[in-house]
Amino acid sequence: MSERSSSQSLSLLPSFFGVAVALLACAALIIVGLLGRPAGGLNVPRGSQAVHVDETEYGFHISAGSLRSGNVIVVDRNLGTIPHELVMFKTANANARLPLRKDGSLDEESPAIEGVMDSGSSLAPGETRVLGANLDPGSYVIVCNLPAHYRLGMHQTITVK
Repeated sequence: MSERSSSQSLSLLPSFFGVAVALLACAALIIVGLLGRPAGGLNVPRGSQAVHVDETEYGFHISAGSLRSGNVIVVDRNLGTIPHELVMFKTANANARLPLRKDGSLDEESPAIEGVMDSGSSLAPGETRVLGANLDPGSYVIVCNLPAHYRLGMHQTITVK
């Protein structure tokens, strides 16, 4: 190696050192930032109520008997072995007769009920979705309206106070 190329290599050394220090500093900042985040938690907006709903073959298990009015975050899990969905409607009262189609499913288009929450599509077994709605006091029903699921008992009334 000539004296000139050796001299050029030595003059680049501070630049390489500076870049390495800058990269290490950035990595340290990223690590510190990540350490400050909650691990795997769900951040629920302040003032919202989180409710867990587990779907199984032809039923729902809800973590709360009644809900507070206001913002509700629903963590919907399909613990069953087949697809399910969660759709919530506001009803006239807890004993209201729900509008059904001839096939025994809930008539989601009926003016007698008001849609307030929908999983959007069916949840595969083991899938979880987070849904949200602002609920007024009153009576609601959650249903799985996939073919025959409602008829097989996959619906539950919920009171919001």
